[in-house]
Order: sequence, then C-alpha cells, then structure tokens
Amino acid sequence: MVETEGVIVLISTGTGYPHRTSFEKATRVLLWLVFSFLLAPVILALWMTAKLLSDSSQPSFFSRVVQRALGYWLAARMLHLISVPVLDLRVHETRTGSIRLVRVAGHLAGGSFSRGDSVSLRGREFHGTLLFREGVNHTIHSKIILQ
Repeated sequence: MVETEGVIVLISTGTGYPHRTSFEKATRVLLWLVFSFLLAPVILALWMTAKLLSDSSQPSFFSRVVQRALGYWLAARMLHLISVPVLDLRVHETRTGSIRLVRVAGHLAGGSFSRGDSVSLRGREFHGTLLFREGVNHTIHSKIILQ
C-alpha cells in the first residue's frame, strides 16, 4: 500500500469500471464457479418445472421472465457493463510539494471529501496513479471508506 498526504486541489467526476488486482479477479472467478456448481441443481429443477408447466407450443410466462432476467444479469456481469462512479482527485502533497493523481472508483460507504480538505489516502500504485482503497479526511475528522 502506498500512502499520500496533502490537500485536495481539484476533483473531477465521471463513470468507469472498478480496477481489480489479479488476486481479486482469481477470487471472484473461484467464487463464481463454486456458486454456479451449488446453484446448478436448483436452476435445473426450476427449468424442468417450467417445462412441465408450459404448453408445448409456447414457453410459459415464468420461463420467459427467468430467461430475460437471468440473461440480462449474466451478460452485464460477464461483459462488465455495470459501471461505478469515478472521482479523480488532484492532491498537493505536503512532503514533496508535487501534485498526485488519486482515482476513487466506487461508492463511498463512509466519509467524504471536497476541495481544500487535508487528507491522508492509501491505495495501490498503478502507472503513476494511486488507486484509492481507504483514507482519512483530517479537515472533518472522518474515515473515508469504499463499499
């Protein structure tokens, strides 16, 4: 973890996708595999029930709703169509006097920041940008946490 301390001089907003480490990606894939193997019998039972209840010429209302909802949800998850709010902060570091770019991707669960606040921010370095994980706002005495 890299830490920077300073004063926020600029905040710009936008949307983007969360940046994950390779460990986080591998953990998510492993959990999805376990989750899918545990749910496969339940989904198969629901599908067979829907097939038995439907008329052979048309699919039932239940099966059409499940197909659309599950298809949309899986496509959004697999293709990363779900975006998150992104804040780019320019922090004037007190120790070095330089300006540092900090990217906050996600929803804030606790704390906040605005221009002119004195902050201490921690995260991971990625090509000269600090990817925010947690921090402290010294101006309003609050801890800043992402969901």
